[in-house]
This record gives sequence, C-alpha cells and structure tokens, in this order.
Amino acid sequence: MKKIEDYKIAVIIGGICLGFLTILVAFYAITKFDFFKFKNDGILEKRQNAADKNLEAWRESKEKIKTVREIGVSDFVLGDKHGKVQLVVYYDFDCPFSARFQEVVNNLLKKYPEDLRVAVRHFPLESHPGAILAAKAFECSLSANKGEEMMSELFSTQAKRINDNNFYYALAKKIKLDEDKFKQCLDSNEAEQVVVTEKKEAETFGVIGTPHIFIAGKSLPGAWQENDFTDSDGQRHEGLITIIDNVLKK
Repeated sequence: MKKIEDYKIAVIIGGICLGFLTILVAFYAITKFDFFKFKNDGILEKRQNAADKNLEAWRESKEKIKTVREIGVSDFVLGDKHGKVQLVVYYDFDCPFSARFQEVVNNLLKKYPEDLRVAVRHFPLESHPGAILAAKAFECSLSANKGEEMMSELFSTQAKRINDNNFYYALAKKIKLDEDKFKQCLDSNEAEQVVVTEKKEAETFGVIGTPHIFIAGKSLPGAWQENDFTDSDGQRHEGLITIIDNVLKK
C-alpha cells in the first residue's frame, strides 16, 4: 500500500516538474526568438510610411498648384462649349469615386445647361492596371463623337469589366462605333500616348488621385460635393453649386 502512495507522489512531483520545465522553455522561446511576434515584421511600418509620404505629397501639391491649362479645342467637353464656368476634371475610369463624381457632374450640367463646360482629362492610377486600356477606349471613341456614350459605358461596367481588348470591342459594337477603326485605334500606341502625356501634365498641377477638379481657380481633390458641407475635421467648405453661382454673379 505504501508503495502505491509513494508512486502517486512521484507521479505528481514529476508532473509538476514537467509543467515547470515547459513554462521555462516557452518563456525562453518568447524572449529569445520573438516567437509570438508578427511574422511579417515591418510591414505595418512600411504601410504607415507610405501613407505619410502620400500625405506629405498632398501637402506639397497644395502649395505648388497655381492654375491648370484652360479648356481648349483639343479637350473633350461636356455641356455648353462657350459656358462661362470652366470645370476641368481628371478621371480614372476604373476608380469608383470617379464614377460617383460623374453623377454630380451630370446633375450640374442639368442645372447649368448654358453656363457650364466640363473638360474630361486622364489620370489613370497605377493601382488600377486596367485604367490605361479603359482610357484608350475612351480616346478611340472621340473621332466618332461617341465620347459621352463610351464614358457612360466605362463607368457603368466598372464592376464587371476585364482588362482585355475584346471587352472593349464589344462596347464599341454596342454604341455603334466603326469596329474596324476602333480596333485599329485600340491596338495602336497613339491613344496611349495621349493618356500618358495628359497624366504627366496633371502631375505638374499637383494632381495625385482621382477624381480631381479645377474650377474658378480652385483645386479640389476627391469627389467634391454639390452642396456646402462640413468635413471630418469640422471645416466648412463651399459646394460646387455655391462656387458656380459665385462665378456667375461676377
């Protein structure tokens, strides 16, 4: 009987010792090898640095933006081509915020049919690999005066669009473009050069994202609102209607 009791005591002591040893080993692993550290150590820091860099770029761009090239004969224009109020907008056709802002533009064109002219220019973002091809498709529709229809198709098909020429051939057919001419244009480098050049020009005006608009000497980043609004920092801003009305009063 005594032997059994001694055996139980030995088992208990052995278990305690083993548990203590396990704790020691685990503690050593944590302190020595950072076992429970985030394995991709440094990624969050890099992401933060990238965000800071973008913010700094925006701050610098605010200082250097002075003006933008006025709307000219080479621009694709929506609205009255002689309208007193000029609005220049830089789009990425793969950007959902650009698509949302085009709805604002459409509302403004209805409200100011004889006073507003809108120039649509390109700023394809590197984060959207299909944006350049979409911009090319838009350029290739202009010679047939189908730019507005193509732009509508590009924005409405964002969710299902694929980065493939055949997709755009189908869009061209849908809006009744000359398919052979459109294909030849899309397959060439000429339209892409227009897009790339326009983006480089936009960068000299401080554009870093889309949509970005210029109106009445103001540089307005993002999908600017129609009506006056207060931003997340509590700062009050004039909406586009107020800006346009002020120009028309002059």
